[in-house]
Amino acid sequence: MRILLTLTLMFVVSACGSNTLATIPPTVPPATTMPVSATPLPTNTPLPTNTPLPTNTPQAQPIPTEQLADLAATSIAELPATSTPDANGLADYPGISTVQVRPLTGPGGGLAVVFTSGFRRFEPEQSHYVSIYSRDEQGWRELSRVELGEPDYIDPASVQQVPITPDRVWLTIDGGVGAHGSCFNLLSFDNPQLTSIIESCSSAPGAGNVGDIDGDGRTEVLLNGTDYYVTCYACGLRVFHTTVLRWDGNEFKQLQLTELPSDTELAKLNNEVVMLAKSNRWREARLPLPKLRSLAKGDPIVLTNAGLIEIDGRSFADQAANTALAPLMPSIFYGDYEATLAYLREKPVADLFEVERSQIFGPEVQGFEANMPKYITAAIEPALLLDPTLAPARFLKGWALILADPTDRQGLAEIEQAAQLEPKEPLYAACAAYLKTRG
Repeated sequence: MRILLTLTLMFVVSACGSNTLATIPPTVPPATTMPVSATPLPTNTPLPTNTPLPTNTPQAQPIPTEQLADLAATSIAELPATSTPDANGLADYPGISTVQVRPLTGPGGGLAVVFTSGFRRFEPEQSHYVSIYSRDEQGWRELSRVELGEPDYIDPASVQQVPITPDRVWLTIDGGVGAHGSCFNLLSFDNPQLTSIIESCSSAPGAGNVGDIDGDGRTEVLLNGTDYYVTCYACGLRVFHTTVLRWDGNEFKQLQLTELPSDTELAKLNNEVVMLAKSNRWREARLPLPKLRSLAKGDPIVLTNAGLIEIDGRSFADQAANTALAPLMPSIFYGDYEATLAYLREKPVADLFEVERSQIFGPEVQGFEANMPKYITAAIEPALLLDPTLAPARFLKGWALILADPTDRQGLAEIEQAAQLEPKEPLYAACAAYLKTRG
């Protein structure tokens, strides 16, 4: 066995020509050598939602190590030559020089996935690929291949077999793009065709993932649509958004928050939390979730609603609890109007309307103050559509209008209306009086 592996590795080196292991730029994780052990693909790690995967994780069918090594050697020999290092021994983006080979469980048996890893070359442009191979008495045979147009870098651990349905092989790839972006691919192999089903990109790592959001044993696909550029990427302020898709046997369909038509206690509570979530009032929507799950008793609509609310709701909650950020915008995004008003009450009224001078939004927003009115409006408009009498949202709308245009008379009217709706809140009346004296 040891002699066979040694000869195989010698063949890899001799067949590759200049396909030596590439030097990856320091900002990119180093590529690993090709694995030839018959270990299963790792379990996918969920997005930051703590949603457990089903227990029926696919297990790889045993394929002798020698056969996997033979497939690896053949595949790496087919790669194009990498760039030649310069006089300093360096080569910028030298090109893909490694492949990974792993056994799969799936229809037909004796299946293996082959995929490239490392950093691709841009001139001439190079693409990563994923292939499915089958082995019979004649040896390995490629059944189907998909080229991945977006990923610049693929880490070996980012390609995983996931348990969506047992009738086919499902693979996920979360590849790196640019400085810190990523693209998520979901591939389906139904023997003999490998097909790209979903491709979704993000400006941050973790463009997508899979998980069971409601505990029913089915695997959903979670696509990360978070806005990472509310201010600057490194500033840390985010607007979270996750799209959740579920396979219906023919296609993936997006899950939506759904109301119940009956008048039971469960329906009333379900519809209340759905309304709050649709209003971006995440803090209030999350509070009744334990009771809602207890009342649900397995109701699939209710449990799906609870799962959907918790995915983004928890992210907004964690951001609001982040003491490294000024609390104003995180509280608005979380729909925590109590915390928002508490913060604003502590500030001189003039500071609310001289935001660049006062830095009322916090240092992470400095230089991006002009962007805040549109984000405030986007956060509170859904609440006003469902409840036009919601005084805090009415006040925030007026404040955003005036921040965007100090001469906007509608902004003052909105703040005055908030004062009428909630006359015991001194902040509204104080701001209306200040704006009238300022002219």
